[in-house]
Amino acid sequence: MNPLSWEEDPDVSLDMTPLIDAVFMLLIFFIMATTFSRPVLEVALAGAESAAIADRDKKELDVSITEDGRIFFDGLAVSPEDLTASLASWPPETVIVFNVDKKAPFGLFIRALDAAKGQGRADFIINVSRERGQEDHEQPVASK
Repeated sequence: MNPLSWEEDPDVSLDMTPLIDAVFMLLIFFIMATTFSRPVLEVALAGAESAAIADRDKKELDVSITEDGRIFFDGLAVSPEDLTASLASWPPETVIVFNVDKKAPFGLFIRALDAAKGQGRADFIINVSRERGQEDHEQPVASK
């Protein structure tokens, strides 16, 4: 009797299912990992005693105010007057995320907030950093 080699045996096959599963898991991991990027603009945020997880289902516009009083609208430097014009080009239901440095001029933040409210906008997220002792699940404060 001549034993059959694996090339001649029709019942021998290589199961690719575990390899495909591993490739899909790696693909999902890398897709998810790329969505968690840090903001481009470093802003030292003010602290808050309490914070709540914000609902972020809508399109967001980032307004950042730095320590030296510069305003950035979606990463581009703008003047307070230009901020009003920039916001006007977006629908009123768009959520505005304020990233305000804790050493930034408070009056400038109020001016930016007034510019948004003057256009009838009501959805804002004001990012703050956690104070010591807060739980890790607490996130930015949402206001309406």
